[in-house]
Amino acid sequence: MNKHSVPFHQSSLCVFLLLFVLGLSLYRLTLFTPFKTMDDYVSIVHNQDIRHLSGLKNIFTKCFFDANVFYRPLVAVSFMIEYHLFGLNPFVYNFTNLLLHVLSALGIYWVIRQLWNNTMLALCVAALFVIHPIHAEAVANIPGRSILLCAVFFFWSFYWFLLSRQENQRKTLVYAGSLVFFVLSLLSKESGAMLPFVLISYLLFVEKKPLIRCLGAKEIVPYYAALVLYAVIRQKLGLTSAFQWYPLTENILAVLTFLQEFLIYLWHALCPLELYYDRSARVFEHLMSPGVWITLMIWAGFITAALCYRPIKEALRDGKNIFLVSWVVINFFPVAQFVPIRVSRDYISAADHFMYIPSLAVFTVFVLFFRWSMHHLQQRGVLQSSSAKILGAAFYLFIFLMGLQQNFYNRQQLAMYKESLKHNPNNNRVRSTLATAYGISNLPEKAEKEFRQLADEEPWNAKYRIGLATALAAQDKVWESFEQYAQVRDPGNLKELYKGNLKILCNKIIAYYNTRSQTDAQNAQLFYSLGVMYFMIEQWDNAVAAFQRAIEFNPQYKGALHNLAVIYDMQEKHGLAKEYFDRSLAAGSDERLDRVAHQRLKFFEEHP
Repeated sequence: MNKHSVPFHQSSLCVFLLLFVLGLSLYRLTLFTPFKTMDDYVSIVHNQDIRHLSGLKNIFTKCFFDANVFYRPLVAVSFMIEYHLFGLNPFVYNFTNLLLHVLSALGIYWVIRQLWNNTMLALCVAALFVIHPIHAEAVANIPGRSILLCAVFFFWSFYWFLLSRQENQRKTLVYAGSLVFFVLSLLSKESGAMLPFVLISYLLFVEKKPLIRCLGAKEIVPYYAALVLYAVIRQKLGLTSAFQWYPLTENILAVLTFLQEFLIYLWHALCPLELYYDRSARVFEHLMSPGVWITLMIWAGFITAALCYRPIKEALRDGKNIFLVSWVVINFFPVAQFVPIRVSRDYISAADHFMYIPSLAVFTVFVLFFRWSMHHLQQRGVLQSSSAKILGAAFYLFIFLMGLQQNFYNRQQLAMYKESLKHNPNNNRVRSTLATAYGISNLPEKAEKEFRQLADEEPWNAKYRIGLATALAAQDKVWESFEQYAQVRDPGNLKELYKGNLKILCNKIIAYYNTRSQTDAQNAQLFYSLGVMYFMIEQWDNAVAAFQRAIEFNPQYKGALHNLAVIYDMQEKHGLAKEYFDRSLAAGSDERLDRVAHQRLKFFEEHP
């Protein structure tokens, strides 16, 4: 590595503007994409935590989305800043994603320039990073901002660590900045935890320090400490949901499946054809599957070439090249299925955004290999210098055009989701997104079809129930919609959407009952049902009046008596609650209602 400091001067602005122009020309259509996915609505549109500063407590103490495993508070903080400055303008949220993508590329530029002291190499890698369509998913998916934020801080933390290795007056300050960036990366996405291992690899392969000294290097200890503190905080917050472990054979098959997908990642990096939203891969069924042996043979060929092919052996003598390989291995490790991260038991996730941080090394290897190949062919007289430049420009043009195609495709979201389901019809995450997009596009019949399939497959999933109920309500299928809402026990992060939709639905039913009551004024069942609707939307006085009318016409109406007791109990009118619980018990037998009544009456006796 060059021992002299690479200055961070005004050329940074020129490089940033160049990369920004490339990114803007590529993602200009995506910038105007509206909120359309369920994740958009959960994390931004209906997220109450980003609307008030008081929500910061929830943001830093609760999980991201509804899984008790993702701790990404900085993502929600970025949404909060945008909401308070610009409201719910999707252009701003998309533009921020593009800006973060360009800042990641600028970080890559400085990392490569610092390692190789080669401006053109750094610029080629950074430009490839900006325009490559394999990153379109990460940039176009607003709620997926976690990988963008994580990568920005990851790359800049590593760059500042490199600067701190040089003798200069700001060494301590730069090192502290690297450590701060590392913490910010951790708070953006769990993948940031790989940085200390990247630093160890750098000391081992580039600075040629012994492994024992690398592991215990004083420069790495603060990163260890930050990582331990991060783990403790998550433990204290209860954000440590365990992964579901499978039998050993299934885990081995999942790892082999990932090795197959890694080959596809490399192919897509070189030739980005047939990319589609939210890829996943079916786990090999058994060890004798043809795919297992094909994958193993390809990897055996790679290893043999590395051990026997002289140019590769010579390249691997350079510690920086080995470091690039280690960068890929380390940053793919979290998704390599050693710790099972599954879409379902039969599928592993193979999302394109997994390539985002590893692509620094992958693209650098591509550019280095292209340079070596062109130089080798020129030495043999096979190729002229001008022809090599034309080939390089043609490759970048091809990548850019594929990027334009992918972003145009991302703009047509319904087509994008349907294409993904064509490749993998069992991907419920994509089906849910498609169903939501149908609803937003005012196609409730199609939304109902997709949500019904999801609810049938996962009847416990509140998101699917609420989606199905919303689609039914949009078609004025009021009673079917209410039946679906009644099956939701815990709406989770969709609580506000659930309450809002339920209120609208109940008001429609209340209007219907009130109309009927004018011609059927002595129907106890009608007034009981009306009371239930008021109860659902927490209009307690109206609910009490309706239940009282039901009891007026049928004094032994057990359900009305019980619900009145519950309301009085909630209002801490314990005398009335006791009276109506007693009357409910005397009105007949119902195991569920009677159990609640006995429990509350016992409580009243013990706490007079």
